[in-house]
Amino acid sequence: MLALNTFAEKFNRDNANPIESGEKQAKPYSSAEFIEKASGIKNRYVISKVR
Repeated sequence: MLALNTFAEKFNRDNANPIESGEKQAKPYSSAEFIEKASGIKNRYVISKVR
């Protein structure tokens, strides 16, 4: 999520004027809700082999 948020922050900062005027749309930041909406994945599980 960090890389996406860093990209969104830079894009939004570099395009502040066009975003404010409505020429461009701001990039959303990643969050659990963002990932769920984009992917449809609500839960993830990790299974590890116990030795």
